[in-house]
Amino acid sequence: MNIDKMSIRPKLELLPGKNDIETFQNEVLRPIIKLQHDILIRIFEVEMAKFKSNFLVLDEVKKTQLVLEKFKVIAFKKLLVGIIIGHFETDELDVYLTNSQ
Repeated sequence: MNIDKMSIRPKLELLPGKNDIETFQNEVLRPIIKLQHDILIRIFEVEMAKFKSNFLVLDEVKKTQLVLEKFKVIAFKKLLVGIIIGHFETDELDVYLTNSQ
């Protein structure tokens, strides 16, 4: 069964991209991230609770440091990437794989 993944993506009012990568970000990544926003936030909250149960009371500098530290954890980063690329169409995956650096 094929699901039209593009039909469930939010429509965003964004300026046209200046190049192919920016166009991909605006037309593919940002709508998927918007669609998955609640899931991404919840996963992040659960991960932060594992390390710092008082994340919300930390000052902005410490919050930023903790977030940057967490994004260095490969398993966490791959989880977030997987949540996003799981919503790609085949041609979008090809673009992503070609430009993933």
